[in-house]
Order: sequence, then C-alpha cells, then structure tokens
Amino acid sequence: MISAAQVTFDDKGLIPAVAVDAADNTVLMMAWMNAEALERTLTSGLATFWSRSRREIWLKGATSGNYLHVVDITADCDADTLLLRVRPDGPACHTGARSCFFTPVAGHSAGMLWLGDPRADYHMHTTRSDGNDSPRAMVEAALAAGLSRMGISDHSHTPFDPGYCMAVEDYPGYLAEVRSLAAEYADRIEILAGIEQDYFSPWQGAGFDYAVGSVHYVQVPGSAKGTLVTPENPDGEFLAVDLSPEILRLGIDRYFGGDVYALVEAYFALEADVVRKTGCSIIGHFDLIKRFNRDNAFFDETHPRYVAAWQRAADALLACGVPFEINVNAAAKGRLEECYPSRAMVAYLKERGAAFVYSSDAHDTVSLKAHDSRTELAGYR
Repeated sequence: MISAAQVTFDDKGLIPAVAVDAADNTVLMMAWMNAEALERTLTSGLATFWSRSRREIWLKGATSGNYLHVVDITADCDADTLLLRVRPDGPACHTGARSCFFTPVAGHSAGMLWLGDPRADYHMHTTRSDGNDSPRAMVEAALAAGLSRMGISDHSHTPFDPGYCMAVEDYPGYLAEVRSLAAEYADRIEILAGIEQDYFSPWQGAGFDYAVGSVHYVQVPGSAKGTLVTPENPDGEFLAVDLSPEILRLGIDRYFGGDVYALVEAYFALEADVVRKTGCSIIGHFDLIKRFNRDNAFFDETHPRYVAAWQRAADALLACGVPFEINVNAAAKGRLEECYPSRAMVAYLKERGAAFVYSSDAHDTVSLKAHDSRTELAGYR
C-alpha cells in the first residue's frame, strides 16, 4: 500500500485515472487528477478530476447526477496511473452511454469476428429468447451447415415487450450454457456467446463476446408510458416496426399523421445512433423498417425522403467503422430482394468502404442448415 504522497504525477502535476465498474470491471471512463482532485476523491468517496480544458477541479456527476462512488483506488507498478473501482449512479459518458469507450477502431472488430468468412455466422436465436430450438440443437445444425465458427445472439431484455426476449435474470444461465457448449464442442467448432442488443434495452451486464446492435422500435409520445403499441393498447410508447403490418399501420396513422416517411425518418435517426447506444460489434438488419414492405405496401424505397433518411444514417455509421450485417434469412426462403440491407444500400456502403458480415438470423435449425443460401448472393453483392 502507498500513500497519496507517493503517487507519481507528470511534469504538469497530473496523473491519469481510469474508472471501472466495481460490479463487472467494465471500463467506464478515463480522466486526469491533480493532487487536490485525488485528495478530494479520497476524502469524499466521490470521483473528482482535473479538467485540462477548463483548468479547474470537477466533481463527476455534479451536473448530471451520475456520480461515481469510489470503492477503492489502486496504482500501477510505477505509481503513475490510478485505477478507480466505482459504483456508478448512471451513465459515465456525457453522451448518455454507459461507458465512454464505444467507438471501435477500424479493423479491430474485423479481426475478432472474421468478417466475410463463409463458414461463420454470428446472428442466431434459440429457445433462450424467441428461437424454436435449443442452443445445443443450433450448434449441431451449424455443424451440419459446415460452419467452423458461430455466435448465439439471443435477444436482450426489453422491459416493455418481454415476450420475445431474455429476462435479465436469465443472462447468467444463458452465458453458462453457451460457454459449456463452447468447451464441449471446442475441437469441432468455435462458439461465441453474443447478444442482440436492442436500442431500447437497458445495458444489463458484461460477459458477452460481442453484440449485434438492432433497432426494432420507434419511441412515440404515447400516454401509456413504458408499454408496447398494440391494437389493444394503441396509446403505447414503443411502436414495433417488425411485429405486424396492422400494428405498423396503426402507428403510422396514429402517431405520424399517416406520413409513413416521417416514421422512416424516425427509424433511421435511431439507426444512425445504434453503435453509440448499444456498443455493438455488428450493425444488425439496417433497414428492418422494410419488413412488411413487399411490393411497396407501405412506401416507395426509391422515394427521396426514404433515400435521404437511410443515407444520413449510413454516413453516420460509416464513421464508426463497425461492420454491417448482410442478413440472408430471406434468401433461404427464396426472397432475395428482402435481404437486409437492400442491394442499393449495400452498393452505397461498399463504395464508401464499409465492412460486411453475413448472418442467417436463424430462429430454428432448418434456417440455419440453409445458411449456404448466402452462395446465392453473388448478384446481390
């Protein structure tokens, strides 16, 4: 143990301090301390830092209310960097994200997830959420499909729509089951434990190898806060874009004045923010809004407002460097034109240097075994 006086400050009188969540060691933020900030932190138990830009002491959470309660502080071997284990009152990042570290460095995800590998699939669901088959059955189906690497990515918990997703208390059991399968099948296939993190799901824990970030809902000004829009509950707060054509029409008429492109714009505004909000490794089904748009049933996909909306979102996401999923689930059903994203979007993204990863989004073993349907995508690509 050392005293505060033995800490090594740099020539500006500062020392870097990294804050991690004491519950699971998630890195939350990094800031600087001078001797006074360190002393105040030790005295108050609240993380306090020195702002180099404002040149003043600042108490984390003084404005936002998201204080960091310090559990303990350790120094590294040279005593020139501090590690704070904390209990956060809320998001650590000024953007509203849980952690300040959510922007991937180009190439990192590619190395982790083997992008473009025709024998890998990172998006599939089991009976742990809304899938029809067990994790073990999906592993066997992946082997039958010739995969060498797979990730199970059951749905994160959405409190307002719990029927299709995992409960928070199920997360540890889910992770344990996938880890057990990974060990059992280690000599035949590599298995990762992922999660499909919805934009509106609270961030509920660590331990996942990766996340597929998805937008399934648009938030609307309903009177029944915290509930799902349904025919029985038309005044709900969350409108699902992929639940049914009837609910989609209800939401367009009730909350967007019949202007479907206003809904489109609201949806893609959330898509533009999905990497920051979910911390995802893969951008899932980018244009899920077209789920029920066969034969332009709801909107014209060449309409200037539709194109402008998705291009704004695409441009924002391209800056993040996170790969886009090419979701081939529809190809297995003979509906190539319904894959996500559309051909036009893939061409736009490819021209701008986007990375892609193929997935089945399989909810059963039959769909997963048909995963070779991606070979039909030569023209699509």
